[in-house]
Amino acid sequence: MRLAHTQVCYVCGTQVYPDQWSISKTSHFVDHFKCNGCGRHVCDELHTRRKSEDVHIVREGMRGHRYQYTNRYCQLCSPLHRVGGIRGVASTITIVGTVAAIILFYIKP
Repeated sequence: MRLAHTQVCYVCGTQVYPDQWSISKTSHFVDHFKCNGCGRHVCDELHTRRKSEDVHIVREGMRGHRYQYTNRYCQLCSPLHRVGGIRGVASTITIVGTVAAIILFYIKP
């Protein structure tokens, strides 16, 4: 009940229900209903612009578990999905700026 106020679409305020389900003992589907670029909750019907799926296989003894994650991107992060959305652009700018500052510091006479 505490999460009911925080798990809403950041655009329209619709309640989202992150879920995980299994079709067998070793196959799991996970959907957090969060934008993979900015981390905010996004509803499925109206504000998810791009959706993809990643499959991760985790070995456990003689058998493995297959986790299928649904990755969503909102309207702001969808054009930037190749670099990781808004967070990816911010981290790239930070790294490039840091490298440029270090280079300028050592070049300065």
